[in-house]
Amino acid sequence: MLIQLLRSAQEADPVGMSLKLENLTVRYADGESEISALDNVSLSANAGEVTVVTGPSGSGKSTLLAVAGLLRSPDAGAVTINGRSALALKASEQVELRRKELAFIFQSANLFSALTALEQLEFVAHARGQLDAAARARAASLLEMVGLGNRGHHRPAALSGGERQRVGIARALMTEPSVMLVDEPTASLDQNRGEEILDLIVSTTRTNGIATLLVTHELRHLEHADQRLHMVDGALVAVPGI
Repeated sequence: MLIQLLRSAQEADPVGMSLKLENLTVRYADGESEISALDNVSLSANAGEVTVVTGPSGSGKSTLLAVAGLLRSPDAGAVTINGRSALALKASEQVELRRKELAFIFQSANLFSALTALEQLEFVAHARGQLDAAARARAASLLEMVGLGNRGHHRPAALSGGERQRVGIARALMTEPSVMLVDEPTASLDQNRGEEILDLIVSTTRTNGIATLLVTHELRHLEHADQRLHMVDGALVAVPGI
């Protein structure tokens, strides 16, 4: 009876599940054999929470993010974003859903070398045809939020690695996403700066009610997780040591 009540509450309150991945399978040929990059993977990432998926290189983490971000179609399974069945949409509709609902943070901030920190954010609005006074104000506010209010007119070459990642996080928030997909965000940073970036991702997730899915090979990142998962050979398994 209790399980039925919990299920009914989840179905009645869609806010809890911004991203739901069900039975995802991705296979590819390897000579005469076949390898499963994803092997029947299911998970839900909740609004305001950080879901961390750890695993060694080649375990399927990047493929998981690509499918969740609608950058790659799985061989089987379903992707639901804010209650919408994403894989059932037309390609153009998927692009629009990705622009409105998803944000990506990569190992490298991938900033435009010729643009200042502030212009990096403003470019997001410009690309959407929405660069107005409100967008400019939002860009400045986001830089302030990530602690770079006084660095807005500096180009990437004048910023540290941690500062560039902060700009990347602020840029990701320009579209007010409901889901944030994060790939090894501290890979190129020392431990102290890496911890600062992780703390920023967690606080951003909580403050903005974003469902964050973060993949990493670093088990220490699990300390920041609301939900802890581990991937080996394309399948979710028990987290080591837990």
